[in-house]
Amino acid sequence: MNHQHIVILSLDALGSKDFRKLAKTPPLQTLMERGTYCDQVQSVCPSLTYPAHTSIVTGKWPRNHGIINNTKVQPDRDQSEWYWYRRDIHGQTLWDIARAQKKTVASLLWPVTGHARISYNLPEIFPVRAYQNQVLQVLSAGSAAYCLELNKKFKHLRRGIQQPELDHFVHQSALHTFRTRKPYLSLVHYVELDAMRHQHGYDSPEAKEALAHHEERLHDWIHCLKQEGVFEKTVMIVLGDHDQKPTQTVLRPNVLLHQLGLITLIENDIWEWKAYFKSCDGAGYFYVDPRYPEVIPVLRDNLTVLTAYEENGIQEFIDGAHAGARGADPQCAFMLFAKEGTYFDESPTGAFRESTQDQEDLYKSCHGFDPCLPDYTTAFLMSGPGIHAGRRVPGMALVDEGPTIAKLMGSSLWGVDGRIRYEFLKGPIEDEPTGDAVR
Repeated sequence: MNHQHIVILSLDALGSKDFRKLAKTPPLQTLMERGTYCDQVQSVCPSLTYPAHTSIVTGKWPRNHGIINNTKVQPDRDQSEWYWYRRDIHGQTLWDIARAQKKTVASLLWPVTGHARISYNLPEIFPVRAYQNQVLQVLSAGSAAYCLELNKKFKHLRRGIQQPELDHFVHQSALHTFRTRKPYLSLVHYVELDAMRHQHGYDSPEAKEALAHHEERLHDWIHCLKQEGVFEKTVMIVLGDHDQKPTQTVLRPNVLLHQLGLITLIENDIWEWKAYFKSCDGAGYFYVDPRYPEVIPVLRDNLTVLTAYEENGIQEFIDGAHAGARGADPQCAFMLFAKEGTYFDESPTGAFRESTQDQEDLYKSCHGFDPCLPDYTTAFLMSGPGIHAGRRVPGMALVDEGPTIAKLMGSSLWGVDGRIRYEFLKGPIEDEPTGDAVR
């Protein structure tokens, strides 16, 4: 290896269009001149933050690494728990490789890192129960002394988990960590763009401001590395996990299941269920209690009718076996995909179909859709020592990123679904395609 550090910056909800806008800014131009990029990266199914980030660090589809959604199937709870903890991941991760090499790792807000064996760990976790406390949640799941240090030094920057303040906090914490610890591997997750699009809309002024903040953050990272004298010895990786699509309508499939008698409510809470819909925003899973197999044909017949009506905004539904073939959860009875403009909510109450306009609590933009939708790709860039300069790779899959980074680290991830993209890496290559020269 001819590098000393790897810095991975995840810009949540960064689409290919966003990358091309950033490509016109000085920070990204600097990285592109000394690196290779792909602006047509297909995400995973479902195209959600937690499954995608876990696919990035494992090289596996969600069905194989186990993080098949952002949140768990818990119909009896007002708020489902998220897949916060490393124990939920099946298999090896990039930080496991670094640890085996006896190198330090810093992770800030990277999904599914709770209780991970990471040197400096500020995990993404927040309270979903009345008795839980934000600070205590983080301290118990992360590196307690390190998290306390960051909170003491930068707490004035954040306002709970609100954006953009949380990203301001994470950014300064990450730069401070690099300056004071010099970790070999840094993983940093920025969420502002994703949050602003959900709340205000895909092309909202708030989303555009978030993209401008990302330009500033890339500039800060380059300045920090140069100031520390390690820019030429550091591989910087800038990536997205998925894009988003504007939404105008929300569907609530559990309202239909309640009407069909497959969900029983007590005071608007689910008391019993024979079938349950778990949302992935632009997609979702139907689960059937195995004690009631007769529900499956009933569900199939109703989904066939629903899909036939254009106004419902349903693209298609598939069974569990086909969901597994796409990399999603094979344990579901059916998987539902929304058309552009529609997303799914798992509430069992309210209107079955509703407009999102002028309603603050409903998403104005979403992800989770079929990753094969047109104009729905993300981006991946590697820049620095050991990386080809001035190249563009025409296309790749999100699951290719982990194996490629592992190869850069002089190792490999086992049991991967992706492949090493040698187009990025310098060195002897046999029978591998090359990237396009950047013009």
